[in-house]
Amino acid sequence: MLLPVVSCSQMIVPEPAGADRILCLNARLYTADTLHTVSACYGCRTGVEPAPGTVVACFVNGVRVDEAVADSLGDAPLRAHIRPGDTVCITAEAPLAPSVSAKAVAPPVPTIGYASFEDFSMLMQVVDSTPEEEYFVVKLYEDDRVYNQDSGEVVLQERTGVLVPGEQERVFSDHAFAGAAKTMNISYHSNRYTYMYKDYGSYDYEVSDKQRFVLETSMRLRLCSLCAEDYWTSFLLSGDNWDGFENPLDQLGSPVVYPSNVDGGAGLVAVRSCADAVLPYAEVIMDGNGHVLSDRYLF
Repeated sequence: MLLPVVSCSQMIVPEPAGADRILCLNARLYTADTLHTVSACYGCRTGVEPAPGTVVACFVNGVRVDEAVADSLGDAPLRAHIRPGDTVCITAEAPLAPSVSAKAVAPPVPTIGYASFEDFSMLMQVVDSTPEEEYFVVKLYEDDRVYNQDSGEVVLQERTGVLVPGEQERVFSDHAFAGAAKTMNISYHSNRYTYMYKDYGSYDYEVSDKQRFVLETSMRLRLCSLCAEDYWTSFLLSGDNWDGFENPLDQLGSPVVYPSNVDGGAGLVAVRSCADAVLPYAEVIMDGNGHVLSDRYLF
């Protein structure tokens, strides 16, 4: 007698341990700003998705200063005055995940020795003020202001980032400073000529040859001090290095792990203390018909 033998098999897919969904917070809070954004999202086994409806609160030195509800993208705007040395705590309660909190201390303000222009690059001297290793991020902004020379009324005011195209910021450390100040050359891309031939005389004004419109452009360098976790995260996300600055990847001896200070969840909430240096850059004067009357650099 022959008996049929049926072989049964079942595919077993192991499930990772832990919660199905956790709350993630990410924020960079600047001492120079009063309006900040905290981004909330869910970290799921299938990916990441926004966490709208999350109630986010901000405490400065133990005092509750503001609260906001995250929008459809998970962004919550908060208003807070933060000074160097302040302790900032962010708490968040989401509809679909346990509550989380994060705490950060605003580092000391960095010291800019001087800032100047040379061959259409900006030179910045950074002072190594402590024996401990310090971390920084530098940004450049181009502030443009157009006003009617007769009335003084501002027609246009804009602010744009002007690091070389595609770059928003650069992070570095004073690891190689050896206790001395270091001067760095920062390349930038100016938007000055994109505005030069715009007919500001037709901007809500009657066109007149007698009117004079003045375009003033200034470069604003913002140097911020960072905590170590913010430094590593920012550099690893940028994926490149900057000639003349310390390369953090040279110090890595283990697999890359992104820092997190969110208790009960994931992500990084950090405070950046800012020092600004503003340098006049260019001035263009034109008549009411948009004709350039004078055009000069201010450095």
